[in-house]
Amino acid sequence: MLKGLVAAAPLAALLSTAAIAAHVPIGFFAEARGTAQTTNGFTVSALGDVWFRNGALVGEPTGFGVGATGAWNAGPMVPGATEVWATTLADAGANGRVDTVASASLDRGELKVLVDSAALGPFASSGSAQARVLDAIWFTNTSGGALPVTLTMAVDGAISGSGSSAFGFSYIGLSSGGGGTCNSLGQCITPNPDGTGTTFFEIYGLIDQLATTKFTFRSGAFGPFDADIPWWNFDLRSGHDPASGLYDYAKSLTLWVPTGETTLFVDGWFRLTVCNGNVRCDFANSSALRLGPLPAGLSFTSASGVFLTGLGDPPPPGGGVIPEPASWAMLIAGFGLLGGMARRRRPALA
Repeated sequence: MLKGLVAAAPLAALLSTAAIAAHVPIGFFAEARGTAQTTNGFTVSALGDVWFRNGALVGEPTGFGVGATGAWNAGPMVPGATEVWATTLADAGANGRVDTVASASLDRGELKVLVDSAALGPFASSGSAQARVLDAIWFTNTSGGALPVTLTMAVDGAISGSGSSAFGFSYIGLSSGGGGTCNSLGQCITPNPDGTGTTFFEIYGLIDQLATTKFTFRSGAFGPFDADIPWWNFDLRSGHDPASGLYDYAKSLTLWVPTGETTLFVDGWFRLTVCNGNVRCDFANSSALRLGPLPAGLSFTSASGVFLTGLGDPPPPGGGVIPEPASWAMLIAGFGLLGGMARRRRPALA
């Protein structure tokens, strides 16, 4: 159940170099990653791999094939871009094909990932994809008292086909940091109106189509499951049916923001760790990070300057997922996935 979680860098570690100020600066980012691979026995026949962050490549991308095609693409190639996408391809022709697509947007608070895998004959195929954003929300409270704000992560996706495995997770980590992130009175953002309680909150939504329990919430990589998780609220919607490969849920947390200036660090992440065989893991309509309606006297900006600004002002209530932009369909079409998205879904995984 925990495979893939080792890749999760704790939010606290990411914030360890934050400066001491009520509105704490942070190295914000939007990143998209993908890997597509086809193999014949133990020999890789085609590989496409890319890691793209803030408009620049991280490391060297890979695209090669042995009697096959391996490719990658990413954009926009604009330094500091806060909305990014990446695609990969491994195509062994009649023997199999894998496509991956990922996009991340600080502007809209959205993380979209898709892996489409087809394995034929002696060939195996596998793909992984992830999208992630990190930012600091700078709150200003002029009311003279603590005010509530709710942050939600909504997920809507489906896993279909007859593959050997499909595993992934949605993750949201929140931290008020303590120390310099608090107001001039030393009051920090916490789940309690009186300012007491923890200042670090994280939650995983684990997806594993091979497990007996195909979906569960977990607090931290090794924390308690489901009912033992404090602070968080879970909304399993009418379309949520993991046994049929359908996922439609939201997780939210209400925090109290003290008067003055404070900072909340937000780490949002959706990762398809593995999707292999004849499987389509389609989370191209999620995940959405949203702030609930702000009470009078509470306003926010962000270290990036763009967090949720693409939703309009003020942002809509938490949990809504806006329609996919036309550019998403266009980049999928670039690797021939558009027809796959339009075709009828394969039978759900057992």
